[in-house]
Amino acid sequence: MSQNRVILIFSVLFFIIVSFFLYWHAPGEYVHFATDSLRYHFMAQRFSFKELPLEVLGYPFFLKIFYHLFGCSLGVIVGVQVLLSVMTLFLLRKIVCALHGETAQTLVTLWWVGNLGFFIYSQLFLIEIVLALLYVWFVERCIAFYEKSSLFTIAQAGLILSLSVLFRPAALFYAFCFTPFLLFISKKTLLYRMKAAVLFIVVFYMPLLLYMMTNYLIFKNFTLCPVMNVNLFLFFYPKLLFSFQQKGITSTPLMNAIDTDIAQNNITFKTQANLIKLILEYPFFAIKIWLFNMIKSCIGLYQAEWKLFFERCDQGVSFFNLPGSLLANMKHYIAQGTHQYWLYALGWYEVSYLMVEYIFAAIGSCWLLCQKKIWLFFFALSFIVYLVLITGPDGSGRFRMMIEPWLLVLASFGIAFIFGIKVKNKKYCD
Repeated sequence: MSQNRVILIFSVLFFIIVSFFLYWHAPGEYVHFATDSLRYHFMAQRFSFKELPLEVLGYPFFLKIFYHLFGCSLGVIVGVQVLLSVMTLFLLRKIVCALHGETAQTLVTLWWVGNLGFFIYSQLFLIEIVLALLYVWFVERCIAFYEKSSLFTIAQAGLILSLSVLFRPAALFYAFCFTPFLLFISKKTLLYRMKAAVLFIVVFYMPLLLYMMTNYLIFKNFTLCPVMNVNLFLFFYPKLLFSFQQKGITSTPLMNAIDTDIAQNNITFKTQANLIKLILEYPFFAIKIWLFNMIKSCIGLYQAEWKLFFERCDQGVSFFNLPGSLLANMKHYIAQGTHQYWLYALGWYEVSYLMVEYIFAAIGSCWLLCQKKIWLFFFALSFIVYLVLITGPDGSGRFRMMIEPWLLVLASFGIAFIFGIKVKNKKYCD
C-alpha cells in the first residue's frame, strides 16, 4: 500500500473518530444549533413551499429529507455532514491529481485533516459543509473541462453552481464573472468555446428562473430571495450610520428616506439607489466598513464556533474594536469566551495554520503562473476574490469555508513547489 493511501486512510479515520468524539462530548443538543440553525430546523419540520418564507430552501429541504427518513435525529444529520466532509476531501484529491500528482494528493489530505472548519461545521446545523462540497465539486468539474473539454462537463458545472445558490445565493452573480473565462480556453475553437459559455449560463440560470417563477406564483414576487436587501439594510446600513454618528454626521434627506422605507418594510429600487447615493457621498466610510468585513471573513477564526460549542459563553467584542497592540488583541480575541486551556491553544494553532495556509496558497498561485496555467490562476483568483468581496456587508469567519476549496488546493501546490516536488502524471494517483 502506497504512503499516499496510508495517509488518506489514517486521515479519514482520524476525522471520523474526532467527529464522533465531538458529538459524544457535546454539552447538550442545543450546541448543534448556531445562528441560523433553529430557523433551518423549524422550516425543515414544517416544510411546505406555500407556508415557508420567501428565501432559498436548499438546506431546509436537505434536512427535511433526513427528518422524513430517520425522524428529527441530530446524530443522523451530523453523520451525513461528516460523510459530506469526507466527500469534499476526495474531490480535492481528484483536483490536485489532475493538476499535479500523487504527492499533492497527500498534501491536500493533510491540509484538510488539519482544518478546524470541517470538524466543527460538520457538527452544526449550518450550510457550510454542504456549500463547501458543492463549491469544490464545481471547481472539480471546471478543471475537468479545462483538462478535457466536454459540453456535458461544463453543463454539470453550471448545474452544481446553480444548486449551491439554493443553499446560499452567494454565487448568484459569479456566473457572469466565470462565463467570460470559458472564451479564453485555447484548446478548442472559438465557436466551441462560445457554445460552452452559452450552455453554462443557460444551465446555471434556468433552475433559478424556475424557482423565481414559483416565488412569483406563491408570493407575487419574481425574485430568488431578499438576501441582498437583508445584507445591505439590516447589516451594512446600520454600521454605516454608526460610523456617521461617531464622526458627528447628522441625518440627511437620503438617510431619512432610507429609514422611512426600512420602517415601512418597503425597500424598493429607489431605496437601493438612495443607499448608493449615500455611499458615493461618503465613500471612505463605506469602503472602510466593507474592507473590515472582508478581512473578518478572511481571518476570523473557526475557533469561535468551537468555544460556542463547548462553553456557550459570550464571545465579546470584535477584534477590530479591541484597544492595544496587534499581539495583545490577538491574545484577547483568542481567549475571550473560554476558560479552557485546550480551546485557547486551539486558537493559536488555527492562527498558525491560517498564516501558513495563506502563505503557501500565494506561493501555489505563483506556481500556476510558472507552469503557464494562466486560465487556472485567474479562475482561482476570481473565485476567491468574488466570494470574499460579497461578504462586505457583514463578515464572519464561517464565510471562509466558501473559499477553502481553492485555498487548500493552492496551499498544496505551494508546498510542493517550495520543496521541489515535480508534477507527475495523474495515472500515479490513488
